[in-house]
Amino acid sequence: MQGSIRICFFNEMQHEPGTKVSSHRHGCYELIYYHSGEGFTSIGDKLHPYRSGSFSIVPPMTWHTEQHTNHCRLSFIGFICGDDISRICGIHTDPDGHPIAALMQYFFDELHSKAYGYEALLTDTVRKMLITVFRSTPVITGSGTDRMLYAVNYINEYFNTHIDMRHLASMCGYGYDYFHHLFRDRTGMSPSEYLRRRRLLSAARLLCDGVSCTDAAYRCGFSNSSQFSRMFRAQYGFPPSEIHRRGFDITADEYLADASDPLPHTR
Repeated sequence: MQGSIRICFFNEMQHEPGTKVSSHRHGCYELIYYHSGEGFTSIGDKLHPYRSGSFSIVPPMTWHTEQHTNHCRLSFIGFICGDDISRICGIHTDPDGHPIAALMQYFFDELHSKAYGYEALLTDTVRKMLITVFRSTPVITGSGTDRMLYAVNYINEYFNTHIDMRHLASMCGYGYDYFHHLFRDRTGMSPSEYLRRRRLLSAARLLCDGVSCTDAAYRCGFSNSSQFSRMFRAQYGFPPSEIHRRGFDITADEYLADASDPLPHTR
């Protein structure tokens, strides 16, 4: 990263259970780190769960808000960056060793000390955070099959969070249109369709275990229970509330006929 970085604002805050931060936006990027707690953060029109060790990078002029399920401690930094960092915008989990948490702590330690040169160190610290995030979300190399396998496994692992398919395409080393073509050719469905079906199947499993429709919707990445119910009915032909009466077989979704095969074959 060679572009300049200018810090616009920063703070450390705590929120009580059940509280909500109203929707707002900034003219700069914002990095928000959740040191403790659980809840949901909405970035644009996407809802993401967060927990201790999660952090988000919000693009400029993007509406975002938070809902705190339990006590939350967080810190945030607003900044302008001369480089294009759109590839790493969204929700993340701090890599092993929690380097982002350590850098965030260092940032505020320097801020409070105001020792000689601290302002330069603050911008350097933000730069190190961004580089660390870029390194933890590498572009995938290898054959086309390897890259599609990575894409499918990525969706299977992170299906309950917001997945930017253009970002995933970039991680696999493809433009979005070609990635979309390769994914459909290999799996028989588009990346977005695969994600939707993956979420629905996981939600169906939760419903069979007695989880409520609302909880299943949020835990599987749907924006709200109404959206979940509408998509569930469209896919399976009945509302999720009837899953027990219907005796729904959660193995019935043909797109993962063999759960041991992480890369479905073209139908």
